[in-house]
Amino acid sequence: MDDVITLIQEVVIGHDQYGNEIIDTAERELFCRVYGVNRNEFYQAAAVGLKPDVIVRLSSAQDYFGEKQARFHDDEYSIIRTVRDLGSFAGGSGMGLDEIELVLSRKIGDAEDQYLTDENGVALLTDLGQFITARV
Repeated sequence: MDDVITLIQEVVIGHDQYGNEIIDTAERELFCRVYGVNRNEFYQAAAVGLKPDVIVRLSSAQDYFGEKQARFHDDEYSIIRTVRDLGSFAGGSGMGLDEIELVLSRKIGDAEDQYLTDENGVALLTDLGQFITARV
């Protein structure tokens, strides 16, 4: 394992006077190996509306506790899928029996972000086809 990923777990620490959960985060750093997203993985994810950016492999599935967020090279990611090879020789994944892959999608803004539009109200796109967002 030649890189480090920070897995972020949301933890409910109580409730406010209205009954809303008060959430804190717990972070853990783990060693990982980095893989690019192949075409097959990209198109399978795109078919269900997801955009994978990077795949990281942990040496032990026991190190993954179902976290939904991660930080990798100072960027925030959502963990959109996990993959384990439970002994199937058909796929030829090269994964060890205890390893787990985390498929990450880069987070761009949050719910408070809104798309920038031109004077006609049409959303602006980058050269890569991503919507441009701005904090309003």
